[in-house]
Amino acid sequence: MGLARVAIVTLGAIFVLFGTGGIAIGPYRWMTRDNFDAVMEKMDTVNEFNCKEMSSESLRLPANSVGQRPKFNVLPQIVIFPNRTNLIHMHNMALNRAYFYSYILQRLNESQVTDFPMLPGMLYYYMGASADVSSGVGLMNGSGVLFDTHTQYANWYPTILLFNNTLPLFGPKAFLVDDFQDPVNWLREPTNNTIRVDDLGSGPGHNYTASWHPLNSMVVRDVPNQIDFIPDLRTDYRAKHQYDYLIYNATRVGEMERMPNIKRQFFGPPSPGISEPYQPVYFTRPYFDCGRSNKWIVSAVAPVIDFMVRYSIETKLRRPQYVAITVTDLDFLRIDFDPCDRSVDSPDRTYFSGVARCRSTTLCEPLPGHGYQRGGYVCHCRPGYRYPYWQNGPFLGRDIEQASEAEADQFECIPVEWKLQRLTERGITPNSKRRRRRKRSLDETKELVHLMHLYNASAMAELRSKVAEHDRRDRELKRAQKAGSYGLGSLVKGLLSRAARSISTPADMGGQNVHYLGRLATFDADRFKAATQLISFTASVTPENCAAKTPQQLELPGEAGYGADTSFQVQARSALRLAHFLSAFSQNVNPDEVYGPFYSDKHLNRDQLFGEAFANVMSDGWIRSAGIYYDREAFWDPLLKRRIEYFGPTAFKLASDDTGDQKQRQLSFVAEDAAGWPLERAYFERDWFRILKQRWASNTYGLETFVNKPYVRTDLNGTGSKPFQRYPLYYRAPRFADMYWSKPYFDCNRNRDPNSRHVNDWVITVAAPFFGYSEQRSLQFLGVTAVTVRLDKLDINQCPGNFYEANYFKNSAPCHFESSYCVPVIQNKFQLENYKCECRQGFEYPYNDISIWFFAGGTVSSQYERAQRNETNYYRMLKCREGAGSSLLPSRGSILVAMLVGVLVANLSRD
Repeated sequence: MGLARVAIVTLGAIFVLFGTGGIAIGPYRWMTRDNFDAVMEKMDTVNEFNCKEMSSESLRLPANSVGQRPKFNVLPQIVIFPNRTNLIHMHNMALNRAYFYSYILQRLNESQVTDFPMLPGMLYYYMGASADVSSGVGLMNGSGVLFDTHTQYANWYPTILLFNNTLPLFGPKAFLVDDFQDPVNWLREPTNNTIRVDDLGSGPGHNYTASWHPLNSMVVRDVPNQIDFIPDLRTDYRAKHQYDYLIYNATRVGEMERMPNIKRQFFGPPSPGISEPYQPVYFTRPYFDCGRSNKWIVSAVAPVIDFMVRYSIETKLRRPQYVAITVTDLDFLRIDFDPCDRSVDSPDRTYFSGVARCRSTTLCEPLPGHGYQRGGYVCHCRPGYRYPYWQNGPFLGRDIEQASEAEADQFECIPVEWKLQRLTERGITPNSKRRRRRKRSLDETKELVHLMHLYNASAMAELRSKVAEHDRRDRELKRAQKAGSYGLGSLVKGLLSRAARSISTPADMGGQNVHYLGRLATFDADRFKAATQLISFTASVTPENCAAKTPQQLELPGEAGYGADTSFQVQARSALRLAHFLSAFSQNVNPDEVYGPFYSDKHLNRDQLFGEAFANVMSDGWIRSAGIYYDREAFWDPLLKRRIEYFGPTAFKLASDDTGDQKQRQLSFVAEDAAGWPLERAYFERDWFRILKQRWASNTYGLETFVNKPYVRTDLNGTGSKPFQRYPLYYRAPRFADMYWSKPYFDCNRNRDPNSRHVNDWVITVAAPFFGYSEQRSLQFLGVTAVTVRLDKLDINQCPGNFYEANYFKNSAPCHFESSYCVPVIQNKFQLENYKCECRQGFEYPYNDISIWFFAGGTVSSQYERAQRNETNYYRMLKCREGAGSSLLPSRGSILVAMLVGVLVANLSRD
């Protein structure tokens, strides 16, 4: 009987602990169980030791666990927030590799003699996948390409694989590994620089196209997520777009061919319009990568297209077919999620919507950079509410998630009373009705005084000074009472006779038009005027009149590009990825080496490098041009069998006036050898090439060392896997911090030459160096990779900044800094309105606006300009007022009332 009772109690305890009926599993009882806890429980049950015995459904999370997945056809129209950077980079890299392999497989798909040997070899695939990972540490965990059955025509088995025959499967996949206990890492410090590359088409259980393979239902063929590229069962040819491309070669340095040397088409991943449903890139459900990285990851998948059957005389039998997929991975724990509550019909609603613990008087806003953990949000006051007196800015989610039930009640906002009506061009709307404040009772007044004494324990310096001032005045009143000489008139006189504090401002020290408006907040009227003039000047320069400007006029100050490394990080990573690949390939590939049954790769050829440039431009809508620029006699041409003086394959998107058909313009690209640019425009004289060469040509100290651990198949059929003969491989490459960012400049076609390719817009160029070994086996500078991005996608930061920040626009936000502070706003546009003015601590938004609680930057700037021109404006009304609308929180007026009532009560009690 006793054992049965113990069993019942034990089962009841287990039910309470693991039941789903709203049981709290947080540190405090008020934190109820939600979807975040459900996913955590599922993730905790899976590890590298038991994952092989678990079902495929146990290794996957809900499909909507990842929200706001990038879509190719809407990326140019939406605002890209920092919390989506890693997903967009993963999306673009999968598309980048899909475009490249589609291009190069079809470009070299005609001749057995000239084309087949020039196809990418085994190490090209391996180094390309490794470069994807090493250039995006923190943004990518893995990358690879998985070929369908018998679609890979390998050119690295010339002795045992007959021409026009295929490998059963081929799937080179790179992923980061933990090198804490690696024998090479003698410091035993994790570096994130060790990358393992496996051929997933080899080894036991290697058939990833089989239905029983775990990878098949997650990455290769996940029909509910529309991932069904291999095998190619689609009959909709709209999903295989044809792209036109032109290539101009240079006859010699400084001279370009007038007619394109190559004018062809190739089929690639789809490029859908805004209303078309299919996408070139799809995202998988989060799944556990069992046996490889052993992490919960999310993959982006894009198709690779080739003409099949290859090298066939019967050309009518050939058709574009999906032959492979490119896969890029990201650690699920690094992906930000939106914990804020969204409606059921909201497109942003995900599995984690509503897990934030904001109160009913607040609005939730997600924060970037928190990954999969609680607390990645802030709680703003709803319109019509304000923060308590002790709260400086929004409530932080990390503070709420650590609060007890009693502390959680303090994360509430206070109603704003006595609200004004909306603003118009002439000020407040006429006949506005004001709500009267209700009278406070004597008990509430006593509570006010009591709260003021409690505030003395606050850590806020500003609040302590106010409380100390109140205590000082309270002691003076008590001394006056003891002296017996106390009256109402003397009280008011004493309160109003305080001497004003003497504060030195920058204006007192000789600074003109600089006003000290609060701690760490200044507004520089001259800077606002200069910023306005600069924006007006950039808008006035057009492709039609840029030729009349001097080169100095077509270049903005370097400080005008402040923040480009953040706004254009994804685009810069494309150039960095290419620099990593060229460094890895040049430092490890020797065409004369033979590794048992297979041969090493050939030298990089023109078609491959033009394909890499095309892939950078085609995969990212923000990149206007991209190129690879070799130093003098650094490029070995395998066709000419000698080094050439200069070589710079550069790809461009067609400008808006190059063709009238919008759809055709999106599918048309042009490339040229930049060695043929005129000498006044020579790439080896541009600052982004010249400065990088000066830095790295004589000293390569500071480059990062990456370790590549390749595993290859033991035989042609892939029955086993073994380490590569040269195991491990090393290469040295630059970091993201080593990239060079140019000044903003206008890329002008001065001569209006139709044969000269220019962006004809304000742009920023970012470049990265790449390196190889000389004949003496010393590391040497080979050239740079670069991408050019339009300036109009750069966000301007007008808020106050530190003195050492090289920001041309800082301190140009005309907020009323005595009552508000400036907050930058992400809008992806180069305009003077990317900020908002929010109320400071102790102040409140006074207007009866339904949807906002701040002053928009566009309104503040426009009204300030009207005030400067002496036009009708309401700039002086764009400020917050002191927070005096609450019945339980002190203000300057409420303190005075409390003290007066206290004195009257004391006098009455004496009488």
